[in-house]
Amino acid sequence: MTRIFLLRHANAYNENGEQDPESPLIGNGPKQAERLAKRLMNATIEFSFYSPYIRTKQTADAFAKATGLKIVEDDRLKEVGSSDWPSPETFCDPKTLLDFKKTQDIVEDVFLEIVARHKNKTVALFTHGNWIRTLLSRILEGGPEIFTHFVISTASITIVDILDSGFRNIVTVSDGAHDFLL
Repeated sequence: MTRIFLLRHANAYNENGEQDPESPLIGNGPKQAERLAKRLMNATIEFSFYSPYIRTKQTADAFAKATGLKIVEDDRLKEVGSSDWPSPETFCDPKTLLDFKKTQDIVEDVFLEIVARHKNKTVALFTHGNWIRTLLSRILEGGPEIFTHFVISTASITIVDILDSGFRNIVTVSDGAHDFLL
């Protein structure tokens, strides 16, 4: 079995609720990254990759500092979608997301390539909310109507196990208990 930890970056939203690729962790973001790293310390993660965005690198760096594990940048883990992609709990007319299936294909291809390269290992991917939501909707064989039902909180853990048969089990989604337990 291969286990993939899908880790959303910590908080980087400014006072207007916006962020861009150059947005660093702000507010409670650095503390969230530390708590996430502390929670993951005993997860026996063998390989780790991060999106090239600053907020994701900073979140991954907290993990690297806590564990000593080398983390590799992977441009394919950067945020997907656009401003017209719906937020969680928002009605979505699938016709407005003409690029959704193509984006699902791309995200799934990246995911499957990482799984194939790290068969029977435990891997951490520090990425973004829409990337994770897109992958989960593909695993559930759904489109934008499934995508909008997922809330992927900052500094959260989503785990997917891939069995040797190729079957994908979603173990947990958007688990952020470390923000409350540590």
